[in-house]
Amino acid sequence: MVGTIYRAAVIGLGRIARLHTHGYRQIPEITVVAGADISDEARRTYAETYGVPALYADYRELLAREQPDIVSICTWPPLHAEMTVAAAEAAVKAIICEKPMTTHLADADRMLAACRAAGTFLLINHQRRFQAQHVKAKELLKSGVIGQLVEVHATVGGEIEGQAKTDILTSADHAIDLIRFYADDEPVAWVMGQIDRRERRERYGHPVEDAAIGYFRFQSGVRGFVECGDIARPGYCRCRLLGTLGRIEAMGDRPNTAQQVLLRAHLTSGWKEFPVAETNPFVEEVRELLRCLEHGGDHLLSGEQGRATLEIGLAIFESSRLHARIDLPLQQTSFPLQLMIGAGQV
Repeated sequence: MVGTIYRAAVIGLGRIARLHTHGYRQIPEITVVAGADISDEARRTYAETYGVPALYADYRELLAREQPDIVSICTWPPLHAEMTVAAAEAAVKAIICEKPMTTHLADADRMLAACRAAGTFLLINHQRRFQAQHVKAKELLKSGVIGQLVEVHATVGGEIEGQAKTDILTSADHAIDLIRFYADDEPVAWVMGQIDRRERRERYGHPVEDAAIGYFRFQSGVRGFVECGDIARPGYCRCRLLGTLGRIEAMGDRPNTAQQVLLRAHLTSGWKEFPVAETNPFVEEVRELLRCLEHGGDHLLSGEQGRATLEIGLAIFESSRLHARIDLPLQQTSFPLQLMIGAGQV
């Protein structure tokens, strides 16, 4: 039986907005009532596809007139802070902001402060924590079948939807978040990283690198390693979990790639495969949000978790900028890659 009906709105009506809207429509307790985008074409296409009744060029007008309960922010990262603050000040119950949270830690803190002041749930859309293969791999890890976790290695190779090579903020942000997920979100002690930016590209309104590696140590002693861009091996958000008694691999993140989990433990012969059923992780994320709204509690994708993931990504840039190990908490609140570009370092 359906209880409270939550009114949802989507700001930024591009490709990612379709994933949010499709997910909302699989949840009886949510109805999508409005959308906003500065592009006439984007609004027209969204209207034709989803038949949403109220569309706006100005997202602030949407917030004032429609007074939605839940807002998805699907715009470019440099716009996330401004829009999140505005939505919180409009007293929405929850915000699902696309990743990366933003490009500056100072902006991330503004977002968190505004949502705390308003009593608004803020989620950062690292929905892969709800993907079936990662849920299963975490279940195996917690069972102790590979002993104590030693290291998580994440590969983010290839192109994004055939459009551009992977990079830290656009793609490896997901992988870093998954490493944190497997390490039980323990605090990170330090980060070392290196980047290459020979093509001087921009993506989604901010500069990006062409290749990057990041190595970090959790306070628990577990290590994390992420590789992306030109130097990465094949596999998108493919995670390898090394334990004292064996290894787990979680893979399958693109069309025509089977979602599966592989286990090779000390007491087993060869690899054991665990196929998993495909699920919609965004739907699972939103169902968990509704539980939090109705009963309280913490969400796996809280704004605080999003900030912790962003901090590691930005620390990779800062390590490359300073040629040094970066101890956390990160003191640099601006975007280190932009500082490197301004100084002629890349």
